Order: sequence, then C-alpha cells, then structure tokens
Amino acid sequence: MTMLAWLYLFSLAANMSMPVVMAKLQIQQWDVQYFGMMFLRWAIMMMGLMIPSVAPAVLIYAAVAKKSAAQGIPAAPTGAFVGGYLVMWFIFCLF
Repeated sequence: MTMLAWLYLFSLAANMSMPVVMAKLQIQQWDVQYFGMMFLRWAIMMMGLMIPSVAPAVLIYAAVAKKSAAQGIPAAPTGAFVGGYLVMWFIFCLF
C-alpha cells in the first residue's frame, strides 16, 4: 500500500508545473468519488500510524484473553478488539 501511495504521489508530481499550479490553485469540489478517495487515503494513513501505537495494548489484551479462556471465562477474540479500534477511528474520520 505504501508503494502505491508513493507511485500515486510521483505521478501527480510529474504532471504538475509548479508556477502554473500555484497561480491557478483552486479548491476542488467534493463529490462522492472525491470523498471516497479522501476517506480511503485517510484510512490507509490512519492504519499505518495507529496500529503500531496500539500494538502493546493488543498484545496485553491477547494475553488476558488467552488466560481467561484457559480459566473458562469468555472473552472477545483479539481480532474483534483490533477491529473495534479501527472502526472507531473510521467513524472519527467521518466527523
């Protein structure tokens, strides 16, 4: 995914002429397609930044869930923990 983002950035840079771009800088209207692309870009960036920061909490949760399962106490799977974390960040993106 990172490589695709860099390739996209380089393709945009190759197609621009800096003085002309600065002179004609306009804000693009947001349509459904533009919103979808911005959301996708933000989501990829967010996952790249936030998953490493939550890794210690995920490892602790996995250990606690494993110990709970050994004692017969039900616990949500670790994937559900990570999925819930990501869903909350995706919802945050919309607001």
